[in-house]
Amino acid sequence: MRPRVFGAVAAVAGIVYTVLGLALIGEPRVHMGLMGLGAAYVFAAGVATVYAASFRGVGPREEFMAVHTASTVALPLVAAYFWDYLAPVLAVSAASGLYTVYRYVGRVEGDARVPALLLCYPYIAVLPLAALLYAGSVGFLEFYLLLAYLFPVPMIYAVSLHSFPKTYGYTFNAPWAGVMLVLHALGVAAALAGFREGYVLMAGSMVPYLLAIGLYRVSEAAGFASRLGGAARRAHNYLVMGYVFAAVAVAYALYVQVLAYLGEASVLQVIHAVLMGFVGMHIYTHAPLMLPVMLATPTARRYSPAPYVLLLAATLTRYWHPEASYALMALSLAALVFTVKPVRRKIISPHSKETNTSRRSSAR
Repeated sequence: MRPRVFGAVAAVAGIVYTVLGLALIGEPRVHMGLMGLGAAYVFAAGVATVYAASFRGVGPREEFMAVHTASTVALPLVAAYFWDYLAPVLAVSAASGLYTVYRYVGRVEGDARVPALLLCYPYIAVLPLAALLYAGSVGFLEFYLLLAYLFPVPMIYAVSLHSFPKTYGYTFNAPWAGVMLVLHALGVAAALAGFREGYVLMAGSMVPYLLAIGLYRVSEAAGFASRLGGAARRAHNYLVMGYVFAAVAVAYALYVQVLAYLGEASVLQVIHAVLMGFVGMHIYTHAPLMLPVMLATPTARRYSPAPYVLLLAATLTRYWHPEASYALMALSLAALVFTVKPVRRKIISPHSKETNTSRRSSAR
C-alpha cells in the first residue's frame, strides 16, 4: 500500500473528527479531543506522511506505517473517552511517526535538507509531552495548548519553508529560519519545564517564520500568478492569499498569547487563537490544493477569499460573540467544501430520454 493511502486515511479521519467536534461543542471534553487532536494532530500527521514520501526516501515497512496510522487515528477518540490511556497511545504515534518520516527524509540533500529534516522535529517535541502527561504533570487545557505549539505549528514551518519558496523559484531565508527554530526550541524547553515565558517564545517564532518563507516577496508570487491563466492562476492567487491571511492570524495569536502571559486572557483563548487562526488558516490554504491530489478525486476549483474571511472572523469573535463565531466557523467549512466539491450535472443521453447524474467537476 502506497504512503499516499496511509496519509489519506489520516487526513480524511482528521476532517471527520473536526466536523464531529464542531457538532459536539456542547460537550467540552469530547469537543477538545475531536478538534484539538483531529485537525491539529491527525490531519497534520496524514499530510506529513504524504509530504515526507514525496522526497522519495526508502520509507518504512507497510506494517510499521499501519501501526503509525492506527495509533494516530485513534488519538481523538482516546482523548475524548479514555483520557488515562492517551499518553501511551500518543507516545506510540509520535515514535512511529518519527521513524516513518525519517526513513523518507534522512538522506535528502541540497536546499531541501533542512525543511525535510524539520519534519522530524514535531514528533521529537511531542515525545516529552507524552511523558509529562503520563506522569500527571500536565493539565487538560495545558496539554492542548502545548500540543498545538509542539506539533502542528512546527509541522507548518517545515512544510512551508520548502514548499512556498520553491513554488515561486527562490530558497528560504536561512538566517530567519534559524531565528525561528531557536525561538521555538527554547520556547518548547521552557514551556515543558514549567516556565510560562516559553509560550510567548513559541508564539513569537511565528514572526521569523513569515520572514523565513519570504512572505515579504508576496508581490513576486502575485506577479507569477498573474502570468498564468484559468484555474492555475486562481489556485496560485488562493495560495498567496492564504499566507497573507496567515500573517494576520500570526499577529492575533501573538497578541492573545502576550495577554495570557500578562494574565489578561485565558489558556482557552490562546488555544483557539493558535488552532483556529494560525493552524486553521494554513489548513484552509493547503487542503483544497492537496486533498484532491491525495484522494485522487476531481475538484471544482472555485477559489475565493470566502473561506479565509469567514475563518478569520470566527477566530476574532470567538470570545466576544461565541454564537456568531460558531456560525461563522460552520460557514467557513461550508465555503471550503464548496471550493472543491464538484457539481452534479444532469446529462441527457442523445440515445435515450433518461436523465443521468454525473459527478464531473465544473472546472477542468
